[in-house]
Amino acid sequence: MTGTPQSPTPRRKRLVPIWVKVLLAVSLALNFAIAGFVGGSVMRVQREAREEGPGAGFAFIKALDREDRRETLRSMRDVSRVARRESRQEMAQILEILRAEPLDEDKLRLLLNDQVARVGQVQLRISSRVFELVVQMGPEARMAYADRVEEVLKRGSRPKGQPGPGN
Repeated sequence: MTGTPQSPTPRRKRLVPIWVKVLLAVSLALNFAIAGFVGGSVMRVQREAREEGPGAGFAFIKALDREDRRETLRSMRDVSRVARRESRQEMAQILEILRAEPLDEDKLRLLLNDQVARVGQVQLRISSRVFELVVQMGPEARMAYADRVEEVLKRGSRPKGQPGPGN
């Protein structure tokens, strides 16, 4: 080494200010927190739905023998398509009403009630079909059907052999 002092190396100018890096880090942390909150909420809702088990309407259909269940669902397919198409058309009208000023409360109420009635009609048709099938069953078949409904309610949407809600 020579006795000459070395000059310090010049500092490079930062391309991105430190406050921008801090802001990006905070933003990333907030994004992860929000994603965690949303993901946790979705998982909680799904867990609660599994714990509650299926609704009674689902259980009555699921407990039918394979051929009756297929026929019931097949007969509902066209009705459901029409109902969904009408609901989509009404949703466009509902969105227009929601965006309009002033809000047309009467028309909004009418359209929402129409949607509820449409769902009710589909449910009524399903329950009528299940009723028709049940009244045609003999006592033994009806008892077996009741056992299957009870099993579906206990098991939920899990495959056979897996414990259901409350087990």
